[in-house]
Amino acid sequence: MGKLKFFGLLLAAGMFAACSDNLENAGNENDGPKTGEGYVKVAINLPSVSSSRAFNDGTIGSLDDGTPDEYAVKDAILVFFKTTSTTGDGTPEATAQFAKAYNVSLNPAGEDVDHVTNRHTVIGEAPLPADGEKVYALAILNVNGVFTVDKANGVLKKNGNNVFESTKTLSALQTAIATTAAKCTTTGFMMLNAPLANTTTTSGFALSNVKTLVPVTVYESKNLAENGDVASIYVERVVAKVTLTGFTYADSKYTKTVTADSGDPFNGDKVEFEGWTLNYTNKTLKPVRDVDAITTWLGNDYGVVSRFLGDSKVDGKDLYRIYWAKDGNYDVSYGGTEGSDAKEAFNVFTKPEDITTWNTNTADNKTDSEDYALYCLENTMDYDKQVTNQTTSLILKTKYIANPDAAGTGDQNFFMYGTQEATYTQTQFLTNVGTALSLSGGTTASLKVGATGGTYTYIPSGATAGAGDYLNKKDVKNLIELSSSADLSDAQAQTLITKLGEIKFYKDGDSYYNVVLIRHFYDDETSWDAGETYGTKHLGRYGVVRNNWYEIKVNTISGPGEPTIDDDTENPNPDDEEEGYIKCQINVLSWARRSQSVDL
Repeated sequence: MGKLKFFGLLLAAGMFAACSDNLENAGNENDGPKTGEGYVKVAINLPSVSSSRAFNDGTIGSLDDGTPDEYAVKDAILVFFKTTSTTGDGTPEATAQFAKAYNVSLNPAGEDVDHVTNRHTVIGEAPLPADGEKVYALAILNVNGVFTVDKANGVLKKNGNNVFESTKTLSALQTAIATTAAKCTTTGFMMLNAPLANTTTTSGFALSNVKTLVPVTVYESKNLAENGDVASIYVERVVAKVTLTGFTYADSKYTKTVTADSGDPFNGDKVEFEGWTLNYTNKTLKPVRDVDAITTWLGNDYGVVSRFLGDSKVDGKDLYRIYWAKDGNYDVSYGGTEGSDAKEAFNVFTKPEDITTWNTNTADNKTDSEDYALYCLENTMDYDKQVTNQTTSLILKTKYIANPDAAGTGDQNFFMYGTQEATYTQTQFLTNVGTALSLSGGTTASLKVGATGGTYTYIPSGATAGAGDYLNKKDVKNLIELSSSADLSDAQAQTLITKLGEIKFYKDGDSYYNVVLIRHFYDDETSWDAGETYGTKHLGRYGVVRNNWYEIKVNTISGPGEPTIDDDTENPNPDDEEEGYIKCQINVLSWARRSQSVDL
C-alpha cells in the first residue's frame, strides 16, 4: 500500500517570542503614554524539520516542500490587537482587542532554499501601545481580495464588510466565509497564523495553552525596529491539497489492469484513467483554524491523544502542532433532499454532466503528482457526523474495457445485472432479455435509441424516478424496446427486472468509482470494527484539514465501478460502510505529506 502523506507549511523565523515579557513600547523610558504609529519587525520562514509523528512501520519521513507556487507570497496584511493588565495578557486570543490593520510590503526576493522561498522579513507599521498595553499580531498572506484594509481608519474588511471594531477580539474573524478553494488560491495561497500549543502535558491542558496571536515589540522608529527583536509568525495555508497516483503511463494513456482472484471474470480486464475530481468539498472557510475544542479532544474518551497534539518542537521552541480542527459546519447534521442544507453546504456532484472540469492527470511514470493537485477547503465533522454526504471524497472517471483482446481493446457497451459477478456484451445481454421475456414470433429486443448509462429497474406508474427507493435508478422501459420500436409494457418491465435483477448499463465502457473517502487519521489511531457505531475514539477518522497534503494511491482495482455517479445526499451511509468495495490504508506523516492507498 502507498503512503498518504501530509504537506505542512509553517512560516517562522528565529524565536516565537511567546515567552517574551518585553512587549511594551521599546522607545525611551519615562516618556509617558505613546500614541500614533510605531514599527515592528516580523520574519516569516519555512520549516526545516519534520514532525515526530511516524508512519505505521515506525519510520519518520522527511518534509516535502511542495511546489514554488504553494510557497509564493504576493501580498500581506498585519492585524494588531492590544491587551492591558485589566483585560488579561495570558489569553490574548480571547481578550486582546482589535487595534489596527496595515498593508505591509514584503521582501520581494525572500531568502531561497532549493526551489522555495525560505524567509520573508517585514518591517512594518504598528500601533504604539500605551503604558501597560501589550500588542499581538495576526498575519494574513495572499489575501486574494477576500480581505482589505480601509486605509483611512485601519479597519480590516472581509468581502467588503468590517471585520473588527475597537472592542472586537479574534473571534470576530472566525465567522465562516462563503468562499471557494479557487478564490483562496488565485493569487497565491491564502495563509494565516497557525494555532500552536505551548505544552505537551495533557493533564490540566487548557485552551490558554494554545497560542494563535503572536506577541510583538513595537518601536518608535523604523531604525529601532530594524535593529530590534524579530517576532516570528507561524502561518499555514487555508486549503488542503489532494493528489492521485497509482496508474501506469504508457502510449499517452494512464491504465491499470484489474486484479482479482484467479478465475474471477473481471481478472485481467483493463481500466483506462480519464479523470478525477473531488466531491463534497466545503463552501465555507473559518479564516483561522478553529481548535477551541482541543481540551475535549485530549480527554480520555478520545483514545490516542497523540493524533491531536504533536510532541515535536517547532524550531526547537516549546511550541507544538495541533492536528485537528473544527470547520464552520462541524456540528451540523444535514438532510439530503434537493435544496437542503447538504447541497447548500457542500459542492456536490450528482451526475457526470454536473462536473464541468475533470482533472485529467495523475503522476506515475511522469512528473511529480504535486503538478496535478486539486485543492479544497477544510472539511471536518464530529465523530457522529462521519457520513458520505458530508465527507470530502474523490470520484474517478474511467473507461472500463471488459474482456480485452490482444490489442487491448474489448467490449464497449457492456452490462451487469442481478447478483451476477460478470460482464455481458450487448449481444449477450439482449439475448438474455429475449429469453427472460419469452419473446417469439420474430419479436426481438434492442437498446432504445438515446439510452444512457446507468442503473435500470422497474419503476411503477406514478413512482418518481431518481428519488426514494428509486434514487440513482432509471426506468428499464427507457433502456429496452421491442421490434418496431414498441415500448415494454409494465408487466414486461416488471418481469424483466424480476428475472434478471437491476441492470447496470456501462455505455461506451464509462465506469465511475464514486466514493474514495479521504481519511485523516490512521486505522490504529481511530480503529473501527465492522458494524461498530462511531464513538469519540473515531473522531478524525475521516475529513480534510487545512495545510495537509492527501495523496491518494489507487493500489488495486477489482472490477467495474458504477455506470454513473451516484447521488447519496438523500440516503447517506456511515463512511466505513462504503469500505466494502473501496478499501483504504493510510500512513500518516504529519505536516509533510500523507499517502493513501485504495482498492476499488
